[in-house]
Amino acid sequence: MAQEPVLREIAEAHGATPAQVSLAWILAGPDLVAIPRSSKPERIEENLAAAELSLTPSELAALDALRERHERVIDPDFAPTWDPPGAPA
Repeated sequence: MAQEPVLREIAEAHGATPAQVSLAWILAGPDLVAIPRSSKPERIEENLAAAELSLTPSELAALDALRERHERVIDPDFAPTWDPPGAPA
């Protein structure tokens, strides 16, 4: 996720991290839910600061385009089975 050029560019423009931009985008959307979690105080503060980011309509559109690629960015070993059997990869 942090290596995605679109996220990095938007993060740099706002003096934020790619993770903060991702959270801000999720919070701005009507059909997504963010459940950030951390036990590290600095990460908790970073997550809360994401709510203060105001992304422009063009930035939101660029992030929406990433979602439309239907690519999974994070798929840890402990994750549930995300796709039903027979679904396209």
